[in-house]
Amino acid sequence: MTTNETLIMISASLVAMLVAPCTAAHAASETRCSVPPVALEVNLERSTLEAREPVIAQVMLTNLGDEPLRLPVRDDGTPLRIALDVSNGDSTYSTHSLWLTRNGPHPKEVEVLPGKSTSGDVLVLLDFGVKYVFASPGAYRLRWHFYAAPGCPKIYTDEVRVSVLPSSRVNEECLARLQLIGLRYHVGDDADTLDLNAPEAESALNREGILLLAKIISRTKPHLITPGDRAENALVDSLQEVLERYPDSAYSGYIARYLGLVHLKTLEHAGSLEEATAWRETGKPPTFDAKAFKEKPAYQKALKYLTQAAKADLWPATTAQYHLGWLHLMARDWEKAEECCGILRKDYAASNGLHHADELRRQLHDFRAKVERAEADTED
Repeated sequence: MTTNETLIMISASLVAMLVAPCTAAHAASETRCSVPPVALEVNLERSTLEAREPVIAQVMLTNLGDEPLRLPVRDDGTPLRIALDVSNGDSTYSTHSLWLTRNGPHPKEVEVLPGKSTSGDVLVLLDFGVKYVFASPGAYRLRWHFYAAPGCPKIYTDEVRVSVLPSSRVNEECLARLQLIGLRYHVGDDADTLDLNAPEAESALNREGILLLAKIISRTKPHLITPGDRAENALVDSLQEVLERYPDSAYSGYIARYLGLVHLKTLEHAGSLEEATAWRETGKPPTFDAKAFKEKPAYQKALKYLTQAAKADLWPATTAQYHLGWLHLMARDWEKAEECCGILRKDYAASNGLHHADELRRQLHDFRAKVERAEADTED
């Protein structure tokens, strides 16, 4: 077993030995707290990382029993009821839930057949978006656990160790800049009057940096910012400057995805307004000019940032690639949209790439057919 991977296989005969007696308060629900025969496998990307650096863990839960197992999972298939236990050297563990509060787990229930698995990714960075999992350098012990329902016994993986190094200069400077941006975003002009050398300033800046990271990372769908929203537009401008200055930081891919999704929505919104205006004035949709479309500033920025994000190691892994494909679809560049479908299917099959590839291809087929019908009607 490698230091990067933890695996626990629990057979039906071992399950009974692991079920702790319920307390009097839970005695009535004892029968509902039986531990299902499952195998929990968690693979952390690496065993050496920097403090406050995003790292992705792949989680897979396999049904070892003879009956179908119903489980709540995230949209990408990650088992919902898992958590990470961390110890910094002593015998005390702290539990981290890892979900971002602004994104949420968005659970759904799936049926896992005997011998089958459900799997997905987890981002190890923030604990519910309020604190870092690895805030400082050191040697840590990790284990993961799964529970079938609240109040039920936990199934633990083996313990592994990770080494957390001091932040690199690039990551430290980038995060410091994000902290200042977060402060101004949440406090406004009053941020300029604050004494950043005061004793309480360090914890306040740390909190603002975490809040901003949670906002950036959890944005996985196109996001409209209206021209009159001063704070949001200032945030976009500031993040663009940070990305230009620190293109290789651990946070750059997430910043790029956030910016790409903002400009993608700007492009979508402008297109909707243009189409509505054309229908109202002429009774027909506007004539599409591919060259003019690709010259629009919003298209250029969306293409730039989504391309950068699609090349980064992100969680969720498929979002930037999927929306890059959608951008090509909007530009009616069918071949490039198909390329994105292929990448999703080939490179992200282990997560939810197949689902996104199928969805993007369906949208591509429907939209292309609609365009071809409209062009045929015009010719007639």
